[in-house]
Amino acid sequence: MLDNNKINDYETFIGWLKQLKDSGAITTVQILEILYLYYKDNVTYNYDLLQYVKLTDTDKSSPSSECNKVFNDIECKVAEFNYEMRKKGCHLTKEMIDNAIKEGKIFSREEVTKKLDEVFRKVEGRALTERNKEKYLSHYYDIIHHPYRAAQPNSILFKNEELEHSTMKGIALSGYDPVYKNGMLIDGVCAHYVMFEEKICKDLGIKHKTIRGIGTTGHSWSMIYLPEENKWVHFDMTMARFYLDNWIKNHDPYKPESWICASTEEIFEMQPSRIIKEVGGKHCNIDKNNPEKLMEFINEEVQR
Repeated sequence: MLDNNKINDYETFIGWLKQLKDSGAITTVQILEILYLYYKDNVTYNYDLLQYVKLTDTDKSSPSSECNKVFNDIECKVAEFNYEMRKKGCHLTKEMIDNAIKEGKIFSREEVTKKLDEVFRKVEGRALTERNKEKYLSHYYDIIHHPYRAAQPNSILFKNEELEHSTMKGIALSGYDPVYKNGMLIDGVCAHYVMFEEKICKDLGIKHKTIRGIGTTGHSWSMIYLPEENKWVHFDMTMARFYLDNWIKNHDPYKPESWICASTEEIFEMQPSRIIKEVGGKHCNIDKNNPEKLMEFINEEVQR
């Protein structure tokens, strides 16, 4: 059903879908099926960025919050060491850093790598990727020199903060941008998937809601209204991608296509640990024990 001649750029793609929709040639379900086929053959998932998401996941109900705890433990040691050095008003040297490592005040780059590898093997079955090691740790415990800064009125200062000083770099944590080609998404994570879907729905006049919560980590996905059936369905291309890539193993009897038009009961059946925490910007707490609550939030959002 997907016409590969129509996916070279966004304007052609959306114009083609709009023409089919307006003529009554396809239903909303068929539009979602076309979109799934586009994802299947043309969109990759940025698993390196997924590790960044897990390192920044502060939600204690999330399985990946363990990654954030390890990250914070490492960074707290760096912050405490820098605070101690700033109080002394002295410039750091490599010898000072080496001594701090020997004394256990901070972790060495090798220790940091080992700790991150261990937690990621536990949480997702693989170590920190080489790309992320280079991105996050290549400048770990480099020295940054800070020039003289005049004291600001009514500010709380460290001792001698107005003097030149230096600090040690910690983990340089940063993400990756989504990749588009002529307006068509070709690589990203769940948030980028949802933004792409939201734009398509808006341009086609289809009702869309962004859902946020917990999957394998902090997660977002789409809910889309099917006017032909007068119901909302879950459209989660991240989970479809995970199945296609065998990132989530042993998912039988469910297939990637199971996530195209899933009911609320079905998403909790396929992923019992899932939690819905936000519907269209409004906070909630919905899991497998109270799935009926979701429609109350959806209906309330629609009426607003």
